[in-house]
Amino acid sequence: MMALWLDRFARSPVRVMAVSFLLAICTGTGLLMLPWASQAGVGIRLVDALFTAVSATCVTGLVVLDTAAEFSRFGQTVILVLIQLGGLGVMTLSVMGLVLMGRRMDIGHGIALRDTFDTGSLEDVRPLLRFIVGMTLILEGAGALILAVRWWTPLGPGGTTVFHAVFHAVSAFCNAGFSTLPGGMTGFGDDEISQFIVAGLIIAGGLGFCVIRDLLGAVRRRFKSASPVGFKLQTRLALMVSAILIAAGMAGFMVMEQGTSWADWPFSQRLMAAFFQSVSARTAGFNTVDVGAMTPASQGMLMILMLIGASPGSTGGGIKTTTVAVLWMGLVASLKQRRDVTVHGRWIPELVIQKAQAVLVLALTGIGLGTLALLVVAPQDPWAALFEVVSAFGTVGLSMGLTPTLPAAGKCLVCVLMLVGRLGPLSLVLVLMRPPQSTSFSYAQEPVMIG
Repeated sequence: MMALWLDRFARSPVRVMAVSFLLAICTGTGLLMLPWASQAGVGIRLVDALFTAVSATCVTGLVVLDTAAEFSRFGQTVILVLIQLGGLGVMTLSVMGLVLMGRRMDIGHGIALRDTFDTGSLEDVRPLLRFIVGMTLILEGAGALILAVRWWTPLGPGGTTVFHAVFHAVSAFCNAGFSTLPGGMTGFGDDEISQFIVAGLIIAGGLGFCVIRDLLGAVRRRFKSASPVGFKLQTRLALMVSAILIAAGMAGFMVMEQGTSWADWPFSQRLMAAFFQSVSARTAGFNTVDVGAMTPASQGMLMILMLIGASPGSTGGGIKTTTVAVLWMGLVASLKQRRDVTVHGRWIPELVIQKAQAVLVLALTGIGLGTLALLVVAPQDPWAALFEVVSAFGTVGLSMGLTPTLPAAGKCLVCVLMLVGRLGPLSLVLVLMRPPQSTSFSYAQEPVMIG
């Protein structure tokens, strides 16, 4: 009986992922409470250790303790490992270990990974795992090398600079937003190269491994054949929406921050700041400017970008770029009174549209209830509370300075929001719900007035 239950459990990617995240969080919490994890040599409080472990594993970046000032090199290394585990997925990395050791992959894990990354078959899972670990090492390694060379002079030569470079490369690619530098990336507000490298890693991690794999496959096919090379629909939608959001965010910040301190900066610095914040708001959480000092319009733009987030199968969170694309295409089809939703010569199944609608409704409901709950346990400025909740739910990490001041109940609430945001509200509902049962009948149809 127990073996049958475990087999059914292993075949559910959502349940396996949820338990994997919880185990990583519990382990990380215990390690961060050790005396040698803090610079003071005294174990930090349980609620602060739990919050840091959840934020790192859910690759959010919200902090209640200054990572650079409060944690020792051991504590920062624990955070780094949790970020890598959370960014790639604990379940993914565990199966990677079995594959690299040459051991047989259980069919339950194969089905779970196939559903997680939406691969076509079980045979495609093993090559995809190799691609994920190889691409991660290449991109993070290249980013760390460039950052180490760039920071060698301002931070000083030595292993400390290398550690900072590696930490930021992993944190950027995993869309985490944690920083081991005092003040984070704000000290590099005038360093376009460092910002460009970090932003590039954020974009690569946020696009998703399947999108990157499709892009590289198209390049290889293009060199082998002169015929036109096509992309998968998911790749097209992810690239299109990501480009639109980055461009719209840049333009919005340039306009909305005209009368602020940005006006005194050179045009190139203002343009880079707008680009970096537009990219980072899509679940990364790094900031080169004071978010609390930005105009309310810019903060509203940040919340929209945080809610949308990255692409499916990536290291980022949010409701995902493809969800927004499907919702928009469904709206256009509805306004044109078309039954079928089509794009680029492809038909979008009705079930996919319903899933996108469910994700949006659940996300907005969770954000609304989370904001109300946060205002109950810690009465604050409603705008700041909403910003913090959206940042936690979108696993972004941008903050207006509210999170460190929250009481224990408020911190625990934000932890729940981060975990729900990382797993996905729809996935969490599927964990709690019973499997649907088929019926041999249908109910009578009756119209309902809408709008």
